[in-house]
Amino acid sequence: MKKKKIKDADSIFVPGMVKMKLLSLLGLKAGEYSGEGLNDGHQKFTGKLVLMPVVNNYGVYIAYKATGKDGTVYSEEHTLISLTNENKLCLWTLNSNFHTTITFDFKSHKRIPGVKDIIIFGYGNPDDNTIFREEIAIELFDDGNLSYNYYWGMPDGVFVKHSSITMKKI
Repeated sequence: MKKKKIKDADSIFVPGMVKMKLLSLLGLKAGEYSGEGLNDGHQKFTGKLVLMPVVNNYGVYIAYKATGKDGTVYSEEHTLISLTNENKLCLWTLNSNFHTTITFDFKSHKRIPGVKDIIIFGYGNPDDNTIFREEIAIELFDDGNLSYNYYWGMPDGVFVKHSSITMKKI
């Protein structure tokens, strides 16, 4: 009986492996970022984001602040991405817009070869316009840039992008 050679160790299913790879992917982009963005009121803002792995790379911490040209703070947040005790990848954010911690479940990951990775966290079904629903899309570009985008929809409203920023590592 011949033993099968495994060409790709990633093909072996290990609970949490894909999720840990996403944490590693985020951790590889550790650093400080800055850029210009646009909110849903068509107001330009400067965004600053710090991304860093924490606790032996079992999580990723994000500190983000969006400040208007006049000094108005549009959003400030402290965010943690990690696995739960049920092996679910989640994002928890305490931000100035909601004044509470919100849990976003991992929704999807998409790799666009040669361009970027897109990681989406959210709560609520974007198609269910009977409830408030929201998603955070983190885009990790191959050129080193990072985008941080918020999509949401109010009850009886459409689900659209409300804040968008692409930042360069500083």
